[in-house]
Amino acid sequence: MVPQDSGWSWMVLIGAALQLMLTLGISKSSGILFVAFQDRFDSSAATTSLLSTVQNLTYAMFVMTVGVKLTTCRNLVFVGSLLNSAGFIITSRAVSINVLLFSYGVLIGLGYALTIGTSIIMVGLYFDKRRGLATTLAIAGGSVGSLVFAPLITALLEYYGYEGLMIIGAIYLNGFVSAFLFRPPGFYKSTCVTSEEGENALMIAENTKNAKVVKESAADKDNPKFNVCQQNTEDENKCVLKVSDQVSSERAAHNKNNNLNQTHADVNAHKTIAVDTTLKTSHGSRILKTAKDMFYLRVFRKPSFIAFIISAILQCPAIILSTVFVAPFAKEIGVDSDRIALLFIIYSILDFFSRLLLALIADKSYIQRTTLVACCSLMIGVTGHLLRWYTSFEFLVAYACILGLVSGVYFSFYAVIIVDIIGLDTFQQVLGFTESSQCVTAACEFYIVGYLHDVTGNWVVPFHFLGSSVMLGGIIMFFLPKLKTE
Repeated sequence: MVPQDSGWSWMVLIGAALQLMLTLGISKSSGILFVAFQDRFDSSAATTSLLSTVQNLTYAMFVMTVGVKLTTCRNLVFVGSLLNSAGFIITSRAVSINVLLFSYGVLIGLGYALTIGTSIIMVGLYFDKRRGLATTLAIAGGSVGSLVFAPLITALLEYYGYEGLMIIGAIYLNGFVSAFLFRPPGFYKSTCVTSEEGENALMIAENTKNAKVVKESAADKDNPKFNVCQQNTEDENKCVLKVSDQVSSERAAHNKNNNLNQTHADVNAHKTIAVDTTLKTSHGSRILKTAKDMFYLRVFRKPSFIAFIISAILQCPAIILSTVFVAPFAKEIGVDSDRIALLFIIYSILDFFSRLLLALIADKSYIQRTTLVACCSLMIGVTGHLLRWYTSFEFLVAYACILGLVSGVYFSFYAVIIVDIIGLDTFQQVLGFTESSQCVTAACEFYIVGYLHDVTGNWVVPFHFLGSSVMLGGIIMFFLPKLKTE
């Protein structure tokens, strides 16, 4: 049985935090990469945003929270880490932004799809009573990653130039450590089966040994030579006749046993063929069932989930983009690259400590999770609408502080809110569908924001768009408990 809230559960939590530190940490620093791509290829905001659009669409198409039914989270994280590494290595050597559509868009998007959702699923499998705490701590790894990678990427670009991104590709290989820590649930089943089989084997061996001793004792008593020696009769012909009869009986029994063994072998052969056919059929059924699970629609019978998914696709992309586009906005008003990195450091520090605070209250009943998420989303929306007045570095520091304090609330609680709404039975399918929906919306909004910037010539209108989106999503989230009750 999978240990929950104890034992190896904490090793799984460490692995998830490490993996999310790599993926989310670098993803949160994508604003710095956005500026680097623009400088490298002299591309417009809409064209550069198209890279994130392709990445999010790839993530949405291949998110593997359902694919864990076909293989283990460990295998998916192995492959995903390798794809992330290859994506950044190819990106560092690209001479055209079209190459980045494949390396940064497709490869890294697929790598994220194989690693982010699976890490959250592993935490959900190994934790029950402390699921809110564990999920929050795991996602807090992303804050630590942003704190590390924002200045690291800036330093690599400064000292090694654009090719320094190759080092990020090497760092991504540390995701293999997380894969080793993600012990699949089947490990415990196989351990139990092996233990039971071992005990049965010992019992069978002991019984066989006892039976052999009894048989040898009986054989000694019935041995023809033994009978002949003890009989000591004068009629040798009768003794010889007796021995011949016993030998004939033994040969007949031996032939009978051979025929019986042959029959058993034929039966076993037929059974093996039947088992092989059954396994092939079972494997095909699993693939079909997984394909159906990827389009799990029965959950839409619940009005509370419909409201949640609408709220999610309004909040999630707007929160992500509000953070990403701080870097290009700061550059546009004349802030240098070192101070831009400092903005992300401030944001990451506050984000980390706010997540620690959230971890302490995640499983408490002080305040409803949906209410907390709604209030924080409203704060993000209001501060986004005020962007036109952020004309100096000091104002951007204040904005980064607010984002750091409240932007992580939704990501810390949305998985737990899903469990609260639909339960744990269909959690994997619904989480996959939710992430896919969020990523498709984010992919569209990335391009829309870039396009609005190119049309208007500033970032004010795009941030009005993002602020309105996240505020509307927060309002829907606020009334979610009422829909759930009804």
